[in-house]
Amino acid sequence: MFSNFKLGKAIVIAIFICVSIGLIIFAENTYSGQRCKKLLINITNDIPTKLVGKAEIEHILTDNFKNKIVGVKFNALNLKQLENKILRNKLIKKAEIHRTIGGDLVINIEEEKPIARIVAHLASNNSFGGLYVGEGGKFFPLSKNYTSRVVLLSGAYFIGKSNLKSKNDANVIEFLKYIDANEYLKANVTHIIIDKVQNVTFYPLIGNFNVEYGTLEENNFEEKFKKLKIVYSKIVPTNGWERYKTISIKYKNQIVCQLADTLAKRN
Repeated sequence: MFSNFKLGKAIVIAIFICVSIGLIIFAENTYSGQRCKKLLINITNDIPTKLVGKAEIEHILTDNFKNKIVGVKFNALNLKQLENKILRNKLIKKAEIHRTIGGDLVINIEEEKPIARIVAHLASNNSFGGLYVGEGGKFFPLSKNYTSRVVLLSGAYFIGKSNLKSKNDANVIEFLKYIDANEYLKANVTHIIIDKVQNVTFYPLIGNFNVEYGTLEENNFEEKFKKLKIVYSKIVPTNGWERYKTISIKYKNQIVCQLADTLAKRN
C-alpha cells in the first residue's frame, strides 16, 4: 500500500511538472508572438516645458509613420535599434525602451538640460547659429517646441568649438552652472561675452551699462556676485540707472564705476 502511495505521489508530481512545462511553453509562445498594443512615452527633464514632444518621439520611432509599431509582433521589433534611433535627436540625453506583460511599449526619455545658449557661434565657415550648452558641456540644437530661459552667450572663446568638454572649459561650465542654479542671477544676467582668455563681461537685464566680471581663473563666484548685489541695491538706485557705462567687479574688495560718455564729458 505504501508503494502504491509513493507511485501515486510520483504520478502527481510528474503531471504537475508536465503541466508547468506546458504552461511555460504556452506563455513563451504567447509572449513572443504578442503584438504591441500601444506606445507609452514618458519624457523627464528639469524645465517646465518639454524640448521634445511625444508626437516627435513617435515620428522618430515610426520614420514619420512609414513603419508602424502598434500592431507589430514584439519579436519583430529590435528595441536597441529603436533606442539608438531616438538618441540621434541631439536634444535627448537618454532613451530606454521596454515592453510590459500587457503588451505596451514603454519609452522613457531624458532630455538634455540647457544651462546657456550661444547666440553668435562663429563656426569654421563663419556662419552664425544658435546652440544650447548642456550641463556636461555638450552643444545641442534649439528646440522647435520651446525656448529655454537661459543666459545668452557670445564671444571669441566659442570660435571653432564643438563643445565645452575640455579641461580648459571646466571654469566656463562651472560659471554657467552657478548662474543657472541661482534664480537671482538667472533673472538679472542676460548676456555674457567671454573672450579667448576667459575674460568675462556681461549685460544685466536692467540698465544700459555692462559689468566687467574679470577672468574665470579663480572660482570666486560668490564673492564677485555679492558686489553685483551691492550695485543693484545701493549704487545704481542712489545715483541713477543711466549714470554709468561700465561697472567693474573684477578687482578684489572694489567696485569701480565708469560714467556714461555724456556725464564724463560734463566732468
